[in-house]
Amino acid sequence: MVVCPMSIMNSLEGLVLEEEGTDENHPVKVFTRSVEAAIDVRLHYHKSVEINHFDGAIGELRLGRRTYEIKSLSAIVVPPDLIHSYKLPAQTGTIEVTHISVRHLHQWITEQAIQGFFASVPETRLVWRRDSNGADGPGRIADGATPMSALAHLFTVMELLGSGASTMTVPQHHSWLREVIDRTEKEFAEPIDLESIASTAHLTRSAFARAFRRETGQSYHSYLLQVRLEHAKHMLSEGKTVTEVAAESGFADASHFVRRFRGAFGVTPRRFQQELTTKRTSREAP
Repeated sequence: MVVCPMSIMNSLEGLVLEEEGTDENHPVKVFTRSVEAAIDVRLHYHKSVEINHFDGAIGELRLGRRTYEIKSLSAIVVPPDLIHSYKLPAQTGTIEVTHISVRHLHQWITEQAIQGFFASVPETRLVWRRDSNGADGPGRIADGATPMSALAHLFTVMELLGSGASTMTVPQHHSWLREVIDRTEKEFAEPIDLESIASTAHLTRSAFARAFRRETGQSYHSYLLQVRLEHAKHMLSEGKTVTEVAAESGFADASHFVRRFRGAFGVTPRRFQQELTTKRTSREAP
């Protein structure tokens, strides 16, 4: 097991690196997600099974086509490839996140078998509420997990999920939505208009706009802006200038970038860099 205590940054790292560090000998990764400032975790998906345990955390979770209040939940399971997002205000609550890498458990079970299982699990079984009157939920994984204990943990979760009878299945996002997200993450710095991105989904512009909002709860333009701003934060944290960041994150010019950044985060990019430097200095101080 890879244990990785961490705080979420409003950056690429919180999404891209979540699954890194898992392999055939370490198929499980556990870390604690704490939030020092209000953030939006943009639309994303994983190839692993993600299990979240909430400890006093508040916020909203978008899973499939539904939105849940985190404060009313004790645990939630996110199947492989299911697109989801979070909105988390500044708080002291934490989320313990477990990633079980399905592809690295292939010696014992195929990835297709687990994905096939989740394709028929009722969505309501993925969520455990705090007021569920003692309903079963996935237990926290023990320290020192081995591939076999990780597999046992996954089977336990699957048994709990599969025990509820229902005709409603988990809304399965079409592959076009993952392709749109993948393309946006790769090409966010380039000009992307609605007609161009709609072609990725093999839809007309109007049909794509409706489908994207239906599946994600937001417009494509708001999602694209979020991707650009979060990548911009990451670049600012690396010390790049405002002009450089504007050019490398897809904004028309520096003034446009500053307006958008301040509108989203309440501070200018330069002020953000100054506050980040102050925080880093205070952490390094003896």
